[in-house]
Amino acid sequence: MIKNEKSLFLGRDRIFPLLVKMALPAMAGMLVQALYNVVDTIFVGRGVGPLAIGALSIVFPIQMIVSSFSMGIGVGTASIVSRRLGEGREDRASAAVGTGYTAMAIGTLILMAVMTIFMKPVLVFFGATDAIMPYALEYAKIIIPGFFFFALSMIASTMIRAEGMAKTSMTGMMIGAVLNCLLDPLFIFAFGMGVKGVALATTLSQFASSCFFLPYYISQTEK
Repeated sequence: MIKNEKSLFLGRDRIFPLLVKMALPAMAGMLVQALYNVVDTIFVGRGVGPLAIGALSIVFPIQMIVSSFSMGIGVGTASIVSRRLGEGREDRASAAVGTGYTAMAIGTLILMAVMTIFMKPVLVFFGATDAIMPYALEYAKIIIPGFFFFALSMIASTMIRAEGMAKTSMTGMMIGAVLNCLLDPLFIFAFGMGVKGVALATTLSQFASSCFFLPYYISQTEK
């Protein structure tokens, strides 16, 4: 059962201060999360070239598909968790969390499998030219397996925020974004990995975020 002692303020505080308290960390976390692609583009432009930037732009819609799917699952699950905690039905909230994670895992793995099998047609569909294709393939082959950690960190942050832990959610997202800013120049300039380095930096950063969220969430759960 989910321990919700720290969430009691959600039912006690006044609406407007509570809205500010929950919204500002969430907005900051989402803003930092949006910097992933901005940072990648800056370092790729300086260290690899314009064709590599084109490759990132081609793969970006695929990332948005995964993001939309995981966000949809996360927001829906978070809504149920919040309501069940408000009702004092912690067992139903725990069941919703398990269902959300299961749906995310199955759906994301299916999307990853489809995108891996049909990688070239998908990249062509999103506009990859003959010149961009080698860079896009290099980037996609590494970034697609990392989609699982991306989806996991997104749904975990959303559900933790539903328990009233907005600052924890923000911290997890910031860990990934800051690590990405540090790893991008290291892999591109120091190791000379080019587009592969950018993809690896992003994947490792998302893995770090998911590692931060998962133990925290498990610690909030009693078997």
